[in-house]
Amino acid sequence: MVNKTGATPGLPFTWSVYTRSATSGANPNVHASLQFLSASGAALGTATGSTTTLTGSATAAWTRLTVTGTAPAGTVWAQIGIVLTTAPSSAWSWQADGLQLEQNGSASAYQTCPQVSSVVPSGLGASAVLVNLFQPLVNNHSATDYVCDPLPAGTTSPTAAVGTARLAY
Repeated sequence: MVNKTGATPGLPFTWSVYTRSATSGANPNVHASLQFLSASGAALGTATGSTTTLTGSATAAWTRLTVTGTAPAGTVWAQIGIVLTTAPSSAWSWQADGLQLEQNGSASAYQTCPQVSSVVPSGLGASAVLVNLFQPLVNNHSATDYVCDPLPAGTTSPTAAVGTARLAY
């Protein structure tokens, strides 16, 4: 699995993902990989996370893979990947979820975008609606902002942060 996004030279980046083997007896070895690329796509440096053995089971626990690296001079892109270092000997199912690339020196708690619980007329006019969220936003935003609020550093739960009831749009 590989994908890339913009990156700034000199800054640390951390890539993390939750993964599991969903096939009983299929125990692959995997690790997270973070490669820094130039504008032309040339590799400038690669960071490799620790290799982990996934224990295959239909009810296998999710394992978080992480890797951190600092973008070298000339970096324009960061390319993320999950590397299969030892594969099972027969067909198997592998799953990944909670992918997160962040400009940070370590993996933070997984961040999700706000989830809407309901949309109802606001009473302010025919085109106005009230959007109710399952969790409050943790930062104020202006109109026309596209929002996926990260939690403040050191905060592990949205309920522990002072929120606003306003959804930016």
